[in-house]
Amino acid sequence: MVKPVGYFNFVQKLEKAMRAAEKRGAQFLMLSNGDGLYRIPASDVLYIEKDRNYLVYHTRQGVFQARGTMQEARERLRGQPFSECSSGCLVNLDRVERIGKDSVLAAGAELPLSRRMKKAFTQDYMDFLGGG
Repeated sequence: MVKPVGYFNFVQKLEKAMRAAEKRGAQFLMLSNGDGLYRIPASDVLYIEKDRNYLVYHTRQGVFQARGTMQEARERLRGQPFSECSSGCLVNLDRVERIGKDSVLAAGAELPLSRRMKKAFTQDYMDFLGGG
């Protein structure tokens, strides 16, 4: 915002920020590995990959594997800033560093970006950043 700040402009910006904060409300996933069961905030999930009948969750706490489908992962993360960059990969938009021609750099990992999903993924990312 640029000074002088008008009341109407300030209220609009504040309401937009509040809506964004509500969207990103805390949601947790229960994931397990050989060490035990973990309660992981959805915001700590970097990306999810499909590996046959399993979902591989790459998180800030480590890598977790669980049986499931991408559809189930999308349902669990509904309302969170995630988007598919390919049919087998769901990315946390808050962790995206770069969108390239045919790949996405997220949390230091180079992930494939399919041509079919590129437009929708880029639009989701722009919406997430507030650029609509």
